[in-house]
Amino acid sequence: MRLKFTGSLEGLPTINIPAGKRRPVRGYLFKYQACASDKFLRDRGPYISGPDFWSNSFPIWAVCDVYFRKRLKLGDVLFFIPQKRTYPQGMPPYHFIGFLTCAKNVEGSCLYFVKGITVNYVKRCRSSFYERRIRDKERTKRIRASNVVIGEAVYESSRWFGGHHVRAQPLMRKMRFSRQLRVLGKRDNNIPPLDEYESFALRRNLASLTRFSEGMGPFPPPGGALRCTACNR
Repeated sequence: MRLKFTGSLEGLPTINIPAGKRRPVRGYLFKYQACASDKFLRDRGPYISGPDFWSNSFPIWAVCDVYFRKRLKLGDVLFFIPQKRTYPQGMPPYHFIGFLTCAKNVEGSCLYFVKGITVNYVKRCRSSFYERRIRDKERTKRIRASNVVIGEAVYESSRWFGGHHVRAQPLMRKMRFSRQLRVLGKRDNNIPPLDEYESFALRRNLASLTRFSEGMGPFPPPGGALRCTACNR
């Protein structure tokens, strides 16, 4: 069963690829701040998680890491790895926890008009924008709400597998991602991007090695119930 994105994004500011000038798809390995006490290793944002795979009818990444979000264009794949200091005690780094394929880029000011995003999520998102802007420098403040990333609501393309995580280094060695392995353990989050073939191959491998997290929702896995354990909806 293949779930398709059905939300209406017509008329919203988007980043599109001009006809005849297809940009090669890239994959990015992103180290985020996980909540070590959460068994699904979700982001520990005070208002919303980034990324969020459980509040709306598609995954969405907003608010945090505005300059990293700015890189993502249509078709790019983002692979999420918790930062080393945020792993639960006794769990060795590093692990893949989820991946998201970019379907659209929209402005934060337009979120109220995107079908499939809940009103509650938009309110929490705006509270988070406001709190971050208080501490932002002027340059960051101007673009904090720009380039909100909406992921494809197809489980081969976007998936959070939380507790069913996959050790990153062994898989990357097997796939010969030597450039990325050299940087993975450093503090810098600027890990070399994957090319189109590498991105699709890693996404396919992770999809074959993982199950859907019980904490993932509300867009349901094939044959699964529409349920989010975080909000019990």
